[in-house]
Amino acid sequence: MITSTFEKSKEATKRRPTIEYIRSIDKYKNISQEEYEELIDSLEQFAMIILDCYFSMSEEERAKL
Repeated sequence: MITSTFEKSKEATKRRPTIEYIRSIDKYKNISQEEYEELIDSLEQFAMIILDCYFSMSEEERAKL
């Protein structure tokens, strides 16, 4: 069960917001395509680290969150 949940979570992180959506955020209104790719790559890496940490915890540890 944990494996399938982890796989579903990994797939969810790969649904990228469009550059147009990112540009609708004031902080990123002038973001270039290259900066967008770097931002998304960094966010995906961060999400994978969080997911990996969460799913490597025991069920008891996760229950405490």
